[in-house]
Amino acid sequence: MKIKSLTLHNFRQFKDLTLDFSTDNNKNVTVILAENSIGKTTLTQSIKWCLYGEEETDLENKSNINFEGLATRSG
Repeated sequence: MKIKSLTLHNFRQFKDLTLDFSTDNNKNVTVILAENSIGKTTLTQSIKWCLYGEEETDLENKSNINFEGLATRSG
């Protein structure tokens, strides 16, 4: 499944937002980059709500997070 766009109406801080994702086969990644408290987590929660009917992201359950390939900082 490819998500081509996301339109939010009155979802948390977003009153009217349309976000288009890349559909180019050679450039198939869309990067969301913003300052803290802008709404990146809200965007991911809205996608989760559309797909699974769940709004909240359970960050307490670490088994839901993929840490594969994550560099750890020591010292």
